[in-house]
Amino acid sequence: MRLKWSPEHSGKMPSLTVSDLTYSYEPGRKVISGLSFAVENPSAVHLIGENGSGKTTTLMLLSGFYIPQKGSITLSLEGKKVASTDENYYKYVYYVGSRIQEDDQLSLVDYLRFVSVMRNVNLPIEEILEDVSMTNIFHRKVSQLSAGMRRRFLIRLAIALKPTLLLLDEPFSVMDKDWAEWLSKQLKEFIIKGGIVVMAHPDPVRIPDVENVVVELQ
Repeated sequence: MRLKWSPEHSGKMPSLTVSDLTYSYEPGRKVISGLSFAVENPSAVHLIGENGSGKTTTLMLLSGFYIPQKGSITLSLEGKKVASTDENYYKYVYYVGSRIQEDDQLSLVDYLRFVSVMRNVNLPIEEILEDVSMTNIFHRKVSQLSAGMRRRFLIRLAIALKPTLLLLDEPFSVMDKDWAEWLSKQLKEFIIKGGIVVMAHPDPVRIPDVENVVVELQ
């Protein structure tokens, strides 16, 4: 039984439409070809496929970092439509991958402060650190965290920013059982509050009590 969607703010449910999406890194070698799917309400979308099937490329297209060579990506929210090529699209989307960025040389607390300023939001810094069991290591650099610690720190930060569309590249791959259960609960709550999550996995993963949509890439 699915839980009823209960957004923090009133308004229409967000939706995501991907239509005839095509992308290639070099002529004649299409990584994504004619990909289409639609999500009509807050859900967990699972991109499934073997290595090289285009899962990460699809996430980069959904993030707005890559521009579709054909087709379109559209978010619908609060009665308006925002395409991935619109200049304000980034305000509604947040991507968490596995690569370390230059900003990861900041300490955990300074990283959170940096994102607060860049996103013009008041992040609950102490709450975030407590939720990921990092209160006692707040001075440590993000780059010094293990892969699993870094992933849960960045995902918890992303959820705190309350994007409409949260993009995660293999989020469970570096989580042990206890933290995988924690992540599943975090994503369930995010979706119930009105968010759409798109995740790339090598194998199917299900988030309980919410709608799960599987998109298989060839």
